[in-house]
Amino acid sequence: VGLLLELARIFSKKGSPVTLRFLAFAGTESGLEGSITYFLAHDIEPKNIVAALEFNRVGAFEKILIGHDIDAANLEELMLDKEELEKERQKGQFVIRANWVRTINLGDVNIIDRINNLLKDPCGLAESPDMLLEKAKSVAKSLDIKAETSYYPCVGDYYSFLYKKIPTIIICGEGNMLAGTPYDTIENIKESSLSKAAALAYQLILELESEKK
Repeated sequence: VGLLLELARIFSKKGSPVTLRFLAFAGTESGLEGSITYFLAHDIEPKNIVAALEFNRVGAFEKILIGHDIDAANLEELMLDKEELEKERQKGQFVIRANWVRTINLGDVNIIDRINNLLKDPCGLAESPDMLLEKAKSVAKSLDIKAETSYYPCVGDYYSFLYKKIPTIIICGEGNMLAGTPYDTIENIKESSLSKAAALAYQLILELESEKK
């Protein structure tokens, strides 16, 4: 959240040729409740969005994982074979369809239509666009930040954005074994990690802006 607030402060003074939205969601690990609620409350056209960038676990890290790249290895250093890759590309973000089914109002008179529409939905993008993955890697390299692409690098709301066919990447800090433990506290945040993540976010936004001028 601190990273988002600092970026918002900088761009509020600097200005931008595109509309920037800084979002922080709760309920990520309890069914992506925050991001799903956001989409239910807003009428969003994917064609009007340049990119969605998620930053996760950037308070302390040894390297950056950029996802979601189905051609890359996962956290266990395993890769999908050709047949598995094809299935993944066809499924999209099928893994979170059940999260959307939970939003159906059982008292809705059009409940059958809603269920049928969900079942017909191809579940969005199977992976992050190559352009975004490569641009993020390039910016990280220019800033001397160790980074590589990854298959589902960490849990995040990027699932929801890809499901909605929005070009999205997640930038996830790797190497911090404290994440999700009782020791994951503000005292263990590293200023150097936050500074690197902020620089990466800032430069990446500038480059994406320049393409839309």
